[in-house]
Amino acid sequence: MIVAGIDPGQAKTAVTWGPGPEPADCTSRLYKSDRLGDSPRARVKRIEVHVANILRDLDEVKPRVIFIEQYSFGQGSGQVSRLAYAGEWRSILYWHLLDITPRIYEVAPGTHKKFVTGSGRSNKAGIITKLAQLGYDVGSDDEYDAIGLYRMALAACGLMETRTQYEDEAIATVVKGDRESLLALKSPPPF
Repeated sequence: MIVAGIDPGQAKTAVTWGPGPEPADCTSRLYKSDRLGDSPRARVKRIEVHVANILRDLDEVKPRVIFIEQYSFGQGSGQVSRLAYAGEWRSILYWHLLDITPRIYEVAPGTHKKFVTGSGRSNKAGIITKLAQLGYDVGSDDEYDAIGLYRMALAACGLMETRTQYEDEAIATVVKGDRESLLALKSPPPF
């Protein structure tokens, strides 16, 4: 069974997918979006191209479960326009991901950090350090986030053993009452 982790971004989106917890079991890709201007037409074209690039791989591998990080916005000018644009692009991404699987789980950034490092207040360096200790070596912070989400999806589906209480708590927060149905996915369907 293939699962995926997605760290979505308007300019860069990292996606990791595969069947198992070892670094050699998964594929991690960083998809970059070109800035095509600020007009509504340019924004739509940018979203269309970015989503198509992401879906090209996911349509081929057909993950049965996707864990995707929720957005976290910092302080700064342009917050309203950034939120509106993020909503546009994220809605279109979800619309297409739902064609691949209905099992999409949003993961709050703090819950993701808790799963990977044991602390919801960890920084990006903490995530990178923990995953590097497990043998992962990728080129960007975003890919490390996608790997953490991928590993969380694996554990939620019983394809990887959890190692800590923090991992179990983070999974329970995300999947709520769906854990049994996710664990059932790893069994082949009855004939």
